[in-house]
Amino acid sequence: MKVAIGTDTYWPRVNGVTVSIQTLKRELEKMGHECYILAPTYDDKVKEIEKNVIRIPALHVSTISKEDRLTSPFAKGKIFKHLDEIKPDIIHVQTEFTMGTMVKKYALKHNIPLIITCHTFWEEYIHHYIPFFPEKPEKAFVRYLTKKFFKNAKYIIVPTERMEEKLKQYNVDAKTVVVPTGIAKEDFDGISKEDEKKNSFLYEKYPVLKNKKVLLYVGRVGHEKNLSFLLKSMQKLKEKFKDFVLLIVGDGPGRKEFEEMTKTLGIEDNVIFTGYMDRKIIKRVYAFADVFTFASKTETQGLVTIEAMICGTPVVAIGEMGTKDVMQGDNGGFMVKDDLDEFTDKIYLLLTDEKLYSQKSKEAYEYSMNWTTDVQIKKIMDVYEKALKG
Repeated sequence: MKVAIGTDTYWPRVNGVTVSIQTLKRELEKMGHECYILAPTYDDKVKEIEKNVIRIPALHVSTISKEDRLTSPFAKGKIFKHLDEIKPDIIHVQTEFTMGTMVKKYALKHNIPLIITCHTFWEEYIHHYIPFFPEKPEKAFVRYLTKKFFKNAKYIIVPTERMEEKLKQYNVDAKTVVVPTGIAKEDFDGISKEDEKKNSFLYEKYPVLKNKKVLLYVGRVGHEKNLSFLLKSMQKLKEKFKDFVLLIVGDGPGRKEFEEMTKTLGIEDNVIFTGYMDRKIIKRVYAFADVFTFASKTETQGLVTIEAMICGTPVVAIGEMGTKDVMQGDNGGFMVKDDLDEFTDKIYLLLTDEKLYSQKSKEAYEYSMNWTTDVQIKKIMDVYEKALKG
């Protein structure tokens, strides 16, 4: 089977959609299928090292996001030419912007089964990206565009039941299938927490981490991730537990403001902003951490919680949106309300109760095995096969 994936985001852009797409491609190729990714160009000087990734000229939309690119709307002919050469059996669109739109048009024109994955709950995210429009009409417009974009798909893949319910509220007229994005076990498994605590590469750059309890956040450093809540929680934690450091791994437009916020809250000595880290070493950071902390309320899935769990690191997270669907309660940690005291208390409990910590660490690993790629790829293949049969 030949699968062509159209996406407006891919490496070197670091986000959950990028990881999801690369994981899907890798799993399809393991099964002997051919998978091609059509993605925007980020830097013409960067040499492509991944097989069957086709770069299309893109525009830099800095007024919306400095990190992202928008596939050129004038590249339709080039995209169609590449797809003519590939001759895909399935077209799988992963994003709703210019690349997704043009690849979708090709699928409909050539009567190729069209699958679309809905990764992002744009109604909640859009105001963070375009804050200069009134929020209410902005959300209404997003709902209209969502319904229009998903029209004509054979199947829509959604990562959670919550997203499926939302699309039904939009009256999207297409079959939906819930398939969580799988995590490749081999990408995160096999690291000893004990060894990392003794010999972490982080000690050389951040010697303050020695003999401290380490909390961790991994993700975009933006306002939509509710990092102000997380930092306020650290201020509360410091009132009763001083020997800790929060590592914030990632980058984004809010970094400077959040760095200033740590000074205002008096926790600048307890928080380290590391910037981006290569995914090849991130599992060592997950294993090194004592507790993974996640306050985002806008996640479609929040798979970083599962990545942490595979490394045996318990999670404390706000139980809303995708995080609620993933954790499904206190599995592998604690899923709490949007409440600073409760969030902080659960972190404190894991840092101070050794027996509970050991139990939750073991539970985290065992629960994470429900979310591995070998489980989820079978569901994707079932969708493809049904789409091909009509």
